[in-house]
Amino acid sequence: VDTNSKKSSRMVVISPQWLCFSVPQFRDSIRPSFRQPIHGRTRLKLGAVGKSDLLPEIRQGLLEAGAAVAWEDTVAVLSDVAGMKSEEAELALAKALEWRAWAICSSAMMRKYMKPKMPDAEAVRGALTWLSDGPLALDGDAIRDAVLNHPEAYLVDPEKAYGMALACAPDKYKDPSDFRARLLDDSSVLGCTYNCAEDGCASECGNCWVSYGMR
Repeated sequence: VDTNSKKSSRMVVISPQWLCFSVPQFRDSIRPSFRQPIHGRTRLKLGAVGKSDLLPEIRQGLLEAGAAVAWEDTVAVLSDVAGMKSEEAELALAKALEWRAWAICSSAMMRKYMKPKMPDAEAVRGALTWLSDGPLALDGDAIRDAVLNHPEAYLVDPEKAYGMALACAPDKYKDPSDFRARLLDDSSVLGCTYNCAEDGCASECGNCWVSYGMR
């Protein structure tokens, strides 16, 4: 918008997920089974659909991407090391690698812009090994609980997430032992990799320590 009689421009980056769920022509293409009328409005209600219902489509997408074997190998590693059922491991990986978001978005056009990560069995094995042998020293039950609840933080480079979260943590969690104690009580803190109190708002509310403190 030109407010000073001069040419101005601004680049706006819009995520494919936002388009899928917010823009009418894309939102209306989402499967009816994901939608439920509430107070006269229609909104997405993903929790109403069993997450496992997405697995056939996710597997097909991985097959078309040439990653079916890698997926099976990665699921096997996660199931074995974390003591999870095969379906639990698939659901955790699907969320961590963004295949769940890909399957939820039924717009073929928007899927072209989505880039879910390819499964990597050794990367997942390394992540799980770090969780048990690294500074967090999590036992089997803690790892399984963390992966089931926050797979994106614990299966995709948790060492990097730990470094970022600790570096910007509030003073009461700056000490690694205090951070670990908090994490054992609430595994979501590994995803707190930003602190707007220190660096200003960057639209990172979902990963921000300030937002975490307000929950």
